[in-house]
Amino acid sequence: MQPIHNFAGVVQQRITLPGATDVQDTRIMPNETGRIQSDSKVQFSQVLDGALQHVSELGHEADQMRTDYELGLSSDLVGTMIASEKASLSFQAVVQVRNRVVSAYETVFNMPV
Repeated sequence: MQPIHNFAGVVQQRITLPGATDVQDTRIMPNETGRIQSDSKVQFSQVLDGALQHVSELGHEADQMRTDYELGLSSDLVGTMIASEKASLSFQAVVQVRNRVVSAYETVFNMPV
């Protein structure tokens, strides 16, 4: 296995968050110090907004599928349960991101000046 500090060349990475269709591809290239530089900027607020929209859509989809199943309009119990779990996991992930952001804010706020 090759150590990371010997890594050379261009790494192309596609940033894909669920529902974030407005996020552009980002090409990442290490500079001479080994740090990664990005040649295009992605706004954090856009990524966060896209992720929140996607979580909301998953929740609405799961609610609709559950309602359809309960009313007898659908017999897809497995699909309903999968949609419900997707919505639940997405919401838990958003809560964890929020907790990390709040923790980082508190850390910066409590730093001595």
